[in-house]
Formats: sequence, structure tokens, C-alpha cells
Amino acid sequence: MDLLLGFNLITGHSFFVSLIICWAITPGAMIVVGIIGESRLIPLTPSRQYLGFSPGDFFLGIGVASGLQVVNRLPDSTAWWNQRWFHLMALLAAAIFASVMMRLEVASGGHTAKEMYSPVGLYHSLVLYGGYGYVIGVVALAMVFGADWSDEATQQWGALSAVGVGLFIILVYLDGRREFDSSETYVEKWQPIWRRSAT
Repeated sequence: MDLLLGFNLITGHSFFVSLIICWAITPGAMIVVGIIGESRLIPLTPSRQYLGFSPGDFFLGIGVASGLQVVNRLPDSTAWWNQRWFHLMALLAAAIFASVMMRLEVASGGHTAKEMYSPVGLYHSLVLYGGYGYVIGVVALAMVFGADWSDEATQQWGALSAVGVGLFIILVYLDGRREFDSSETYVEKWQPIWRRSAT
């Protein structure tokens, strides 16, 4: 399956290479954004961080990397899930979803607008909800409608993908039912590391 230009760098690899790429996208790059963009180390402990992020994104990475193994096995075709128009629509839908989620976070009082527009907040919303969300969405649809589920390897990769994504969803659900200190997940007051070093 061909993703849009730039996004296709995530496809066509072995499971372990795909997994490294997924974990580099999140939580890896988000931690780096925190260090460079905000001069801080994002908390990873459950008492100070969303379970959906840590350890959730590790499970999500397993799910996505496994799903990519399924779509890597799909034959080249002109099916709707492999068409450029569909991918453009999916990316647009993911971008709209990212925008809506940012607004809901502020409207619900979960985070302030300043927090959501911090480097970490923007990375999470635009790159993860938007870009990564597009990849996850089109991979999931291609798996459901295009995969040959009579193939044993496809079944195994599909099962591992379902387990990884399922564990991620459970952790996100648990986040909504527990109380924890979210004051350091996103912050209002931040400065890039080059400004901090200059003071």
C-alpha cells in the first residue's frame, strides 16, 4: 500500500524496523520535543503522565508495526483504500480530528489553550493525532477490507496488531477513570533549550 509522500517512509520494512520507527515517532520524538522545545523531560511515571502515552504508546507502536506487516503483504491494486484521493481525504479527516481534539481539551478544562499550543501540545495534536492518526486509519481500513485473512501469517500479524491497539485503548479508557497529576503533561511556561542555555 502506498501512503502519501513522506508518510510512505514508514512502510515496506520488517516488523522490528517498523517498530523502531513507530517508537521513534512516539514516545521518542515527543520526549525530544520536550527536551529541545521546552527544556524539560516529560514525566513518564503513571502518577504524573497519561497511561495512554506511557506505556500506551509502546503498545500502540506494536499494534501499528504489526498492522504494517499485514499491509506490506497486500497485492498492488486499484482498490479504493489504495487510491490517492482516499488518502488525501483520510489525511484531511485526521487533521480535522486533531483540531477538534485540541478544542475539546480546552473546552473541557483538561488543558489551557497555552498548554495545547506548547511544542509538546502541538506535536501531540498535529503529528500524533493528525499524521500518525492518518497512518493508523488507512492501515486499519486496508487490513479490514484488503487483507487475505485465510493466510496464516496475516492472521498472526493481525492478531498481534489487535492486541497492541487493544491494550492502548484500554489504557486510554483507564485515563478517563482515574485521577493523577497532569500538571506536567503539557505546560504553559516553557522555553526552548537554546534560550535556557543563554540565560
